[in-house]
Amino acid sequence: MEAVAIVLAVAVVLTLAWFAGSRLMDRSRERRVQREKLESVASGHREMAAAHESSVDRLEPEVEAHREAAAEHARAADELEERIERERRQARFHEQRASETEGERERI
Repeated sequence: MEAVAIVLAVAVVLTLAWFAGSRLMDRSRERRVQREKLESVASGHREMAAAHESSVDRLEPEVEAHREAAAEHARAADELEERIERERRQARFHEQRASETEGERERI
């Protein structure tokens, strides 16, 4: 009877050990699959980062060109405003001279 109990106990221990080992192997496989997926995701992020860096390299010169053009346009606008003011002064001057001339003509 003792021998049967010992054999039964050994069988139970071996069964438990087999289940525990099987569970450990399953976990190991799950971790490996998860690591592979995360490696793939990280690789995709690196590819996207490289694509964005490429866009940055392409856009930076455009920004500088637009800034230079904007500065040039601002200078041109300032010059035009100055010209407008000169033209207005000239128009006022000539309008005043015309009035004075008409007044002089009336007196003659």
